Amino acid sequence: MIMPCPFEGLPHGDQIERAGKSLPGGKREAAVEMGKMEIDKIRDCPVFATIKVIGGKWKPRILWHLREGAATFGELRRVVGVSEKVLHENLLALTRDGIVSRNPVKEGEMVYVEYRYTELGLSLVPVLNAMGDWGLRYAGREEKCKGSSVT
Repeated sequence: MIMPCPFEGLPHGDQIERAGKSLPGGKREAAVEMGKMEIDKIRDCPVFATIKVIGGKWKPRILWHLREGAATFGELRRVVGVSEKVLHENLLALTRDGIVSRNPVKEGEMVYVEYRYTELGLSLVPVLNAMGDWGLRYAGREEKCKGSSVT
């Protein structure tokens, strides 16, 4: 199975050329240059590519929960605490980026869908763990700062 490009949505390669050919005059060069600038952002800061895929308000929460294993839509909705529409949009984006897979499961007459990490998504777990550790240390630092205020 071919995984989608994690840089989906960023112009690259022949996409830059095609976009440039469909625009008139000076806009063509500007489009090609803008596409190259997006690629340069990734090269200059690879964290940008990671944040583009896992960033936002809800994706980190979804991915954090999936570290424990597969989950149904309803389980994710309860744990993450988000509307059905927003959860659907975020799961769709994570699926398109090849981070999460959507797997129908049939038990007897009942059919439901489980979401789980893909192989590519599993490679994010150490990143999420490191971010979680850092977040706990940062939160502890914030608490120490609040507790040591001078009156």
